[in-house]
Amino acid sequence: MKINDLDTMNDKELEDVLPQSVRDLIELLGFAPTFKLVEHFGGTELRVPHKFDPGHLITRIVGHEASARFVQNYAGEVLYIPKPDTVMRAQRNRKIKAKHEAGASAVSLAHEFNLSYRHIWNILGADESAPPAQEQGRLF
Repeated sequence: MKINDLDTMNDKELEDVLPQSVRDLIELLGFAPTFKLVEHFGGTELRVPHKFDPGHLITRIVGHEASARFVQNYAGEVLYIPKPDTVMRAQRNRKIKAKHEAGASAVSLAHEFNLSYRHIWNILGADESAPPAQEQGRLF
């Protein structure tokens, strides 16, 4: 799955998956400019200039109109931009839960998503639905 796949999700699905900061940026800038910011600055703090500058890196990444709105709303602030993998991990986990609810086994999900069986159960909430732990054999 790529970050652009999120563009096909409805508002409720996005609300369930995306951090509030990203949803706020989507509302202000639109989907494409927001994810250009996430892809370029994800995992870092971004210092927003005090005034719009057509030559600024932010403007080159998101375009004049989106950059002007961004600066107007966040001038002088330092914003943490989440990493793209954080956003994608939330979407992946949502898909794992949905497929499991539809009947997919933890083993098949582990293979499909290239994760360990234990990690799948951690994502699923591994309470009473998890199989009992097997006793580990001796190594030697």
